[in-house]
Amino acid sequence: MSPAGRPRAFDMEKALEAAMRLFWEQGYEATSMARLREATGLSSASLYSAFDSKQGLFERTVEHYVAGPGSVTDVIGDEALSPREAVARMLHGSIDMQTDAPHPRGCLVALSGTVPPGTETPLRAGL
Repeated sequence: MSPAGRPRAFDMEKALEAAMRLFWEQGYEATSMARLREATGLSSASLYSAFDSKQGLFERTVEHYVAGPGSVTDVIGDEALSPREAVARMLHGSIDMQTDAPHPRGCLVALSGTVPPGTETPLRAGL
């Protein structure tokens, strides 16, 4: 019996990192599939095979962001901290992360949601 398809020939972490940076810099609506192909180095076939759509790639990118730079908000769930201390740590961690030079400024999720009213995006659809 032959295997059901070829294994992925790309580094998922690198592809998500490149897509994250692009969505973070340009927002969801302004980021084209052509720019995503260029940034990730993947073909259309590879992108659609791995993520199904631009929205699918964005959703995986947000998961990648939340597990990485966006994880600064995780402190809010630390029950060992008082609510005041947890919020203070989250705010200071968020400020540090959002102004860190190695990546775009701001919050990927918040910046990606800034589109004209009435525009349907994964964020407005309840991502």
